[in-house]
Amino acid sequence: MTYEQLIAYGYKKLNDSNLDPNLAYKTLFTIDFHINDYDQYMKLRNNDVSEQIIAKYQQTIEAFSINNQPFARVFGFDYFLKTKFFVLPSVFIFRSETELLVQEALTYLTKYNSIKKVADFCAGTGAVGLSLKKAHPDIDLTCLEYDHTATENIKLNALYHNLNINLIHTDLKQYLKQNKTTKYDLIVCNPPYITQSYQLEESLTKNDPIQALVDFDSENGLSFYELIIDHIDQIVNPDFVIIFEIGFDQKPLLIQLLKQKNVSYYYYFIKDYNNIDRILVLTNLK
Repeated sequence: MTYEQLIAYGYKKLNDSNLDPNLAYKTLFTIDFHINDYDQYMKLRNNDVSEQIIAKYQQTIEAFSINNQPFARVFGFDYFLKTKFFVLPSVFIFRSETELLVQEALTYLTKYNSIKKVADFCAGTGAVGLSLKKAHPDIDLTCLEYDHTATENIKLNALYHNLNINLIHTDLKQYLKQNKTTKYDLIVCNPPYITQSYQLEESLTKNDPIQALVDFDSENGLSFYELIIDHIDQIVNPDFVIIFEIGFDQKPLLIQLLKQKNVSYYYYFIKDYNNIDRILVLTNLK
């Protein structure tokens, strides 16, 4: 079997299972050290594949198509902004949409040299905050996460990328209650925002921790946003930016919340790849 035939097998198997067929390439690049990208694949596509690689490849594709396991659960890592990050078994798997949050934060970090103290609230694997630190090593990064396994995951990724960070293992509500002195120039946050009444797909509840998905402290999924907005003057410096990821239907609710809280700071929304409002930016930097 050639590489081209192997990819055709994987592509069809995934497509028949309503999964992203591009996983066929991503899987090959991961398990075969001879091929790291599409250009190398094109050069070697007519070459024969070893029996060992064929067996491993087919086994992995089966895990995707039959068991409906995401890439991170099969391999224990995934790529975020083309950078490898480990994902421990019970930790939330970052999504491609969240890259938009990081890209917007990087725009501010590039434009404003005054942004030095950065916080990643609800950090999960740490991919968001660590991506910022990797791009701007001079920032003082704090990752905050309440889940013990997730904090270990952040340590693992920080060590892998040789990044020195501050790691706080606590509940966000408790942190905001106790923190009286530390203020940040930039805060990024991808909190649990799915409502309790929303019917989650089985693949989500099977592969991600429910507490990282669902906001159990409110009916509208806004408790984390409200919590941070209520403490905004306590946690940010005079010139600041806060960047949230939000749910697909939460824009009008957040606009209403900001008006209720009499928030005078400038804010705007950014759409994702599917033209859905996905990012909320709150700032007094222009």
